[in-house]
Amino acid sequence: MKVGIQCKIAKGDKMGVIKNANKIYIEGEECEGVTEIVHKEGEVILLDLWATWCGPCQNPMNHNNEMLLKEKETWKDKVRIVGLGTDQGRDALKTRIEERKWTKVEHYWVSNG
Repeated sequence: MKVGIQCKIAKGDKMGVIKNANKIYIEGEECEGVTEIVHKEGEVILLDLWATWCGPCQNPMNHNNEMLLKEKETWKDKVRIVGLGTDQGRDALKTRIEERKWTKVEHYWVSNG
């Protein structure tokens, strides 16, 4: 079976809106509710897709959290690191985030993966 992948977004293209994102952590605070992830003009967003079952996803998320701790004053509101979890449930992500203390990254879960 062949699988074809095409990327329709290129450097400089605008990011679309990610809808129905369930909030887990924002600005170091636990939160709940559904929102949209929207890019603002002049802002840099690193969107990190990850899951608790993905071994290779763990070190980058640790690095993301460390970078936010280190660069908070320099970046202020110009850089966002957004973790978009694709686990089968919000609770699994929340538990891993808390275990690893990755609360500086903005974390969301999307139910459709």
